[in-house]
Amino acid sequence: MRTPQPMRDQQQFSDAYWSVGVGQVRTLRIGPGMRLLRVAEGPLWLTVSGTPDDPPQDLWLEGGEAVLLDSGAEIVVEGWPAASFQLIVPPQACATASSSVNAWISQQRSAWRGALRRLSPALAA
Repeated sequence: MRTPQPMRDQQQFSDAYWSVGVGQVRTLRIGPGMRLLRVAEGPLWLTVSGTPDDPPQDLWLEGGEAVLLDSGAEIVVEGWPAASFQLIVPPQACATASSSVNAWISQQRSAWRGALRRLSPALAA
């Protein structure tokens, strides 16, 4: 496990924020995994891509408001006139990823035990 490192002198707190200046538009694809978009300063106009069964959604968010975005969603953001926001990995996304990794490890362990049994029953014990 990596030990967390303190912020570098040249690293700024603002590095954790996306900004959309006057007249700017940003298009972002969300993922892997879901993200929480939290507006630090707004207002922010957010369009979430749609599907043939689910039309695009337009949302207006003010500073302090947040919305949960699905993995793979494409979003377009625009500040009115300018905004800043964060894309945060919510705890439930980490739990889902963790359970997926644990399931994969369990499958690999079972496969290795099966291979060992075929090679040498004494090694598999």
